[in-house]
Amino acid sequence: MKLPNELNFLTTLMAPSFFATLPKKELFLLSTQLVKNYLGKAPTHGISSFVNPVNDFETIKHDQKTGEYLLQFYFKQISTSPNIFILDFRKDYFQLVGESLLWKKNSLVFSLSDSFAQGLKNIYIGYYFSNEEVFNLALTQLKLYKTDTQKEQIKSLFKKYFEQSNTQEMSFNIQEFISSFEDIFQYLIKEKIKIHSEFLFLGIMLGTLYWSLQRIGGTYDVKGIFFKSCQSDE
Repeated sequence: MKLPNELNFLTTLMAPSFFATLPKKELFLLSTQLVKNYLGKAPTHGISSFVNPVNDFETIKHDQKTGEYLLQFYFKQISTSPNIFILDFRKDYFQLVGESLLWKKNSLVFSLSDSFAQGLKNIYIGYYFSNEEVFNLALTQLKLYKTDTQKEQIKSLFKKYFEQSNTQEMSFNIQEFISSFEDIFQYLIKEKIKIHSEFLFLGIMLGTLYWSLQRIGGTYDVKGIFFKSCQSDE
């Protein structure tokens, strides 16, 4: 299936081995629906109330505060599971005016399944709240292992990815993001594990978020911003 150029660009923000970990038939079906959504009309209902949708805005330079709001919005979507997830976090679609985050409406959106959305929520809650039971549940919900040995290895790889954000403020670099997930995907390929097809959407969200925060610059208290997003859940 030929993708629009803009969607092709998004694939460059993911690890090269990522697509080999996804089930081909489900990936094709989800990609087809994603393209239909992209070519359709942008939604006005069902998205997170953390952003204010607008048709357009006058673009001004993004500062670190905008980056903090983008990161908070990412966690807000994960923690509240709106009916429709905004997938594209490229900075040109967002503008901070005072304390209001404007979102220039586009159709790169998707409605995640309840099981996958809950798994995403639990993996962050389990890690940042040091709740091993919830973290283990998330690995199960996200279909990341088949055996107990695989579970322990996957757990170790994910905690390695989270480690920097748990101990210090961090800067964002898209190439480091791609490299950090490459280790996880190579292990999944070696173990012949096909992951949940909706990881495609997480890849788009994280890839565009890293891309934007690298260009905005600065360092971010990721753990603190995660806790802030949890304190004001919808």
